[in-house]
Amino acid sequence: MQTSPKKAIRFTPKCYGWWFKPVSWQGVLCILILLGLVFASAYANEIIMNDQPNAKEIIAFIIDTFLLIFTSSRFMEKYSDGKLQWRWGKNPQ
Repeated sequence: MQTSPKKAIRFTPKCYGWWFKPVSWQGVLCILILLGLVFASAYANEIIMNDQPNAKEIIAFIIDTFLLIFTSSRFMEKYSDGKLQWRWGKNPQ
């Protein structure tokens, strides 16, 4: 009989708000990679280089950032011990 391997928990849901917080070094590394990718997107779309970027560059950066956050949220939910949802703190019971 095979036993299922224990799920590696790298993130835990935040007590207040939306998204996850890292609980292991792998989770921190994922957050740093995400920040690096957002910075690379800003550089590639010339948001950082120009004093006044045009609308096309801004829209491309916003779309890139949305896609990065969406895909990283799905990845983090897979390695989390909770569901991705808005939280208002602990329920008084």
